[in-house]
Amino acid sequence: MNGLQQPEQAIQEFRRALALNGASPEAWFNLGVSYAALGDLDHARLAYGQGLALAPGEPRALYNLALIEAQAGRLDETARRLKEAIAQQPSAAEFRNELGRVYLQLDRAEQAVVEFERARAIDPASVSIAENLRIAHEMVQRKQRRK
Repeated sequence: MNGLQQPEQAIQEFRRALALNGASPEAWFNLGVSYAALGDLDHARLAYGQGLALAPGEPRALYNLALIEAQAGRLDETARRLKEAIAQQPSAAEFRNELGRVYLQLDRAEQAVVEFERARAIDPASVSIAENLRIAHEMVQRKQRRK
């Protein structure tokens, strides 16, 4: 069942699965995805947390949890979670691109450039990474001109 297409139904199914086996990190992760699809970020955060307690370092759960933290405006926590996800899956250009975007929001353009460069090395065809890198370079140049 795809939790993104029918999240209410998916939540019911994952809750039933967890009633039978509460030690399933995958079920907790999917429950988090379903709650996030509904916009219920508090329950999504709790579900991801439960999944991570059972499978510490699961990169996709860390990434999704980081996205929830970003939506809540907790950018330092977002960056921390993204770094954890990258440590587990260094080849994920998507994770590095998102970390670069967070660094831009935190006014850390130099760090953003580093992450976008790393993301581009992994996925050189990505238009969004290239555009983010361009923006980060412009921000660095503006900062240097102000000095």
